[in-house]
Amino acid sequence: MLAVIAIIILILVVALKFNSGNEYDKKWWVGDFQLWKYLHPDTHTFHVHIDKCKNPFLSGKLQLPKREYPGGIGANVFEGFNGLTHVELNEYTNRIGDESFMNCTNLEVVDTGEGVKIINDKAFIGCRNLKKLTLGFRLKQIGYSSFAGCPNIVEIHSLNTTPPELFESTFANVDKKKCKLYVPLKAIDEYKRAYHWKDFDQIIAE
Repeated sequence: MLAVIAIIILILVVALKFNSGNEYDKKWWVGDFQLWKYLHPDTHTFHVHIDKCKNPFLSGKLQLPKREYPGGIGANVFEGFNGLTHVELNEYTNRIGDESFMNCTNLEVVDTGEGVKIINDKAFIGCRNLKKLTLGFRLKQIGYSSFAGCPNIVEIHSLNTTPPELFESTFANVDKKKCKLYVPLKAIDEYKRAYHWKDFDQIIAE
């Protein structure tokens, strides 16, 4: 009986240690940004997300803090931050969450950087003054309506030699006759055949 009780106590101690937030799940602030470090249940690797931003008056170019592990930007973190004009993400950012930059109406330039693999649904929906978009070479998927309601995009640079997966609504309201799509020289034929990329009239090798 005593042995059983000892085992139960040991299990409880281990569980408390695991959930203490000390190593496996913790949040802290770096300047205006709350970071969230957690152990991914599938890959068993640490991720550090940008979880919140407490300063809605950020302006100009967005400067994210460097992190010890890669991670994403959480849903709605920068929604309606109308002071932002330029977003250039660093290599630590691997995912842009749902509606992360929704309705940032003065945003003009977005560069997803070298780390981003997935742009989630409606990430930049309603950024009506967005003009130039650069999609990094690791990008694999752009979600539903990610750039819908961005009618002033006139220039897209997609650096991946494999066209990222996208959906009919991804670039809804973008003028595909006017907007110039720049792609790697060796991939131009793939983009001209790829679903929804081929809808752009001006596909240009660079």
